[in-house]
Amino acid sequence: MNKSRTLSAAFLVSLALAACGSRQQPAQPDAAYSEAMQKARDVEATLQQQKDNLDRTLQQAENPTAE
Repeated sequence: MNKSRTLSAAFLVSLALAACGSRQQPAQPDAAYSEAMQKARDVEATLQQQKDNLDRTLQQAENPTAE
């Protein structure tokens, strides 16, 4: 009986400590991560522009009378 009380008390204490966890906001991304993400966005924008140009060229080739 004493052993079960000890285990119950230990469980309740660990549960209480887990519930009182840190409420800090996640850290902001560092400069290297932000720079890499900006480069990825720039590459995506360049590829999208190239795709748009290719789509426009194909459209004109399929229908030469349309502008």
